[in-house]
Amino acid sequence: MYVFDAHCDYLWSKQVKGQSVLECKNENESKIKKSIFAVFEGKNAHRELVNRQIDEFSKQKPVEEAFIAFEGLSWAENRGDADILQALSPVYVGPMWNRKNHFGGSCYEDGELTPFGKCFLSQLDENGIFIDLAHSGERMFFSCFDEFENLMFSHGNVYSVCPHKRNLKTNQIKKLIQRDCFLGLTLFADFVGDEKIEKLLEHVEAVLDAGGENILGFGSDLDGCESIVGKNKNLRVFEEIQEELSRRNYSKTLKEKIFHGNLERCLNKNKKIGQREKKSLTK
Repeated sequence: MYVFDAHCDYLWSKQVKGQSVLECKNENESKIKKSIFAVFEGKNAHRELVNRQIDEFSKQKPVEEAFIAFEGLSWAENRGDADILQALSPVYVGPMWNRKNHFGGSCYEDGELTPFGKCFLSQLDENGIFIDLAHSGERMFFSCFDEFENLMFSHGNVYSVCPHKRNLKTNQIKKLIQRDCFLGLTLFADFVGDEKIEKLLEHVEAVLDAGGENILGFGSDLDGCESIVGKNKNLRVFEEIQEELSRRNYSKTLKEKIFHGNLERCLNKNKKIGQREKKSLTK
């Protein structure tokens, strides 16, 4: 059963480290068929690093189908930058990383969507680009629901299972379900609360218990975190997850939804996601 991963830092890792965990020698290790590669702004939000990752996206990639997205827009300063992003046709843009910026508040420094954020992101939303709420604080999270149509949560986990600032509280999960917005669970052990697959399944079941069968998937955060769950600490983690789901008698239909179907449906709903023109952010 193949995986469609909603969030991977492949582009950043290739540019900064020169390698990626996706480049495994044993093809049987990887079940990731499709992946959304996020252009990560980095801790200092340098445009040069962003440009290098965009260029990296034009090269050969270790998945059958790759999509581009943006994690952090602190480098974006005006509506001209919105035009450039629109031309690149990313699946989603995450307005901030872990700190608040001129778009709004983050999970660590909360605050509402700013007037600039509303103006800038509205242009992208109107052109079918999803606004990713993964690093948003609660006030930012809910204020975006008041303004935008195309919303998703690419990678994070459940606060009631692991009380981390990056994780979603119950009312946020219910809001995503109400609006039929994709929710990707990350494999990052710090957000899961343990390195055991069984702990990750607590997050899966918490979302399902809330009614999230049709929005749940994975946003692994591979290449972007220090330690993932599982015994093997590599791409075989998805085999471990599948084995655990089967052991718990999850139906084939439900497993397909979680591994790829819900994210595919999310993207297919949005008819404006199309060509991905490769341009530089250099003006």
